[in-house]
Amino acid sequence: MIQSLADLEMLKILYNLPFEYSKVIEQHFIKRFKVEGKGKSLLGFRLPDESCIYHLTKEDDEHVLLQHINNFQYVIVNRLGDKNYFEIKEVVNDAVNIYLFLEGTFDPRTEQWLSN
Repeated sequence: MIQSLADLEMLKILYNLPFEYSKVIEQHFIKRFKVEGKGKSLLGFRLPDESCIYHLTKEDDEHVLLQHINNFQYVIVNRLGDKNYFEIKEVVNDAVNIYLFLEGTFDPRTEQWLSN
């Protein structure tokens, strides 16, 4: 769950993510900061608990993600170098969540289904 710049930096330290993918997550965070920052500094900005950016990594995350399927606004598969990543936007009562994960994170059938 990414709610602050510190969360983003910790993600970069803990996971060996492709640089380009890390930049995508960072761009989402900065975009949200520009819309919701309301005079705060980037270092002090924090997304609300109900409106986050998620980098999904575990099979448990697949189950959680699919529980929210009725609230998906879009699912996009983007190419990033030699790898694809998924971007899913969920909107519930004006709260926006962005789910991101690299291809190969979940069951291939689930990823194929999301691709269509």
